[in-house]
Amino acid sequence: METYLGLDLGGTKLLIGEMDSRGNILRYEKYDSGYFNQQAALEIIKSSLDDYIRTVGWYDQKPVAMGVGLIGRVDPNEGVWLQIDPSRTQRIELAKELSDIYGMPCHIDNDVKSATRAERVWGFGQISKNFIYVNIGTGIAVGTVIN
Repeated sequence: METYLGLDLGGTKLLIGEMDSRGNILRYEKYDSGYFNQQAALEIIKSSLDDYIRTVGWYDQKPVAMGVGLIGRVDPNEGVWLQIDPSRTQRIELAKELSDIYGMPCHIDNDVKSATRAERVWGFGQISKNFIYVNIGTGIAVGTVIN
């Protein structure tokens, strides 16, 4: 069975989970992240992923790809994390670095855009062509789907 690794980096936590192609979560773990800049966040992601692999392990075999949802501005086409917020800006080629280290394709995007897309594909968004996804966490953000 092919599985996929998902990471969700928020303002206070990093969630790592493995899922199947239908969006069913097979395994997951939560890691505290705290306040960070992008370079510190990269280290948190790598150390948490290493711990996840060591302690939780793969469901069956290594996932075929990973996706990372990040707070702030992201260039998903280039795989570059641009900034957390205007006061914490550092261009990091995150998708390439994670792909090189963990040996699987990596796609990155904004966390709320990623959650909105997941809701569209696997959640209540399947029954509506128009909806608003509201994310209330450390901050508040909204994703919209129209047609």
